[in-house]
Amino acid sequence: MTLRRRKLLTTAAAAPLAATAGCTDGFGFGDDADTRDVPAYARWVPASGPGEDGAGYVYVDWAAINTLQDLGESLPGDDPPFEGTPGRGSTEGTGGDALVIVPGTAVVAAGLGIGVGLGVYGIESLVGLVDEYVDDPVMDDPGDSPAETPTDDGEPDLGSMETTLLTRRAIVLEGSFDLEAVEEAATDAEFERSGTHQDARIYEGTGGILGSDDLAFAAREDALVFGIAPSDGSSLGETPTEEAPREEDVRSRVERLLNAESGETERLSGRSDDAGWALGRAGHGHVVVGGWGDVDADSPGGGAFEAPGFGTGEATPEPLPESDGEVYSLTLEESELSGDMAAVYPESETPDREPVESSVGNTADGREIEIDGQRVAVTGTWSRETEQKS
Repeated sequence: MTLRRRKLLTTAAAAPLAATAGCTDGFGFGDDADTRDVPAYARWVPASGPGEDGAGYVYVDWAAINTLQDLGESLPGDDPPFEGTPGRGSTEGTGGDALVIVPGTAVVAAGLGIGVGLGVYGIESLVGLVDEYVDDPVMDDPGDSPAETPTDDGEPDLGSMETTLLTRRAIVLEGSFDLEAVEEAATDAEFERSGTHQDARIYEGTGGILGSDDLAFAAREDALVFGIAPSDGSSLGETPTEEAPREEDVRSRVERLLNAESGETERLSGRSDDAGWALGRAGHGHVVVGGWGDVDADSPGGGAFEAPGFGTGEATPEPLPESDGEVYSLTLEESELSGDMAAVYPESETPDREPVESSVGNTADGREIEIDGQRVAVTGTWSRETEQKS
């Protein structure tokens, strides 16, 4: 099945960006880049959903982004990609730069999906744990240290969070967590421990006035994994019927990611040579968004990839054909911003160089494009303004 690019990656791509600089070669783009190991977070991403559908995810290294400086200030142009028309001297007819728009929009989509996905758990200290970074990550300046749970409001101090991984089925928070504090917070929110899975404590909701029925999460000292309620039409607390069965329970979603992390379930990186190549080529970054196969069935948070409210509401031109899978990333350094894209297309549908040049990395100060068979990869770099440096 082909990847539905517009819904997964470019819903908000209608905002045009100026083509601010020319393109150059010579980034050392070849063999070393193509043979990189897959990123560490990829161990959490299953190859597909339970119905053998597609896999989509958004990864954000919040600690690194906020230590270097607010991401929104570092994107090319005067505004974030979903805010009007960034860039000085915008040229009419210039298409949006997917190398900026896709991951730039994904970080906002991740904030929305995580906020919705975790909010239903009713764990107050969990909100405090993630709110500093996830509340408004692109436009606010959340400071320069990892988010920590406030300790002056009577809530348990869960620890600190550094990164998140969002899929439709579950959310992974990685950091350093106090398991006893997690248990206290879980008990307060009407969850109880119900065994272990892959060396992680499993907590399931007991119902009550907070309505935690059907919810489940896992806790380890280095990771918290929260299941997202199914989006099959059944609501929390509603009993599935023969006519409207539930696709899977939330605990199964949590266990599926734990199984992927432990190696017992196939990972996206092992789905095919092409998927492993794309993750190794473009999956290393502070913000990464990727998908493979029919991702409509695996849109995180029941549509978080669609970034509701940030598009123009108009149809976005599709400069490239639908791919089998693709990965985009942004990496923020002290003096520059770099972006990577790797995509694999069906046979005989690989785009020519011209449409790639016009829509991927077209605002970069320097760019390298490589088309090899059905694989397309792009690297772009932008110099950060002096006043933007930390």
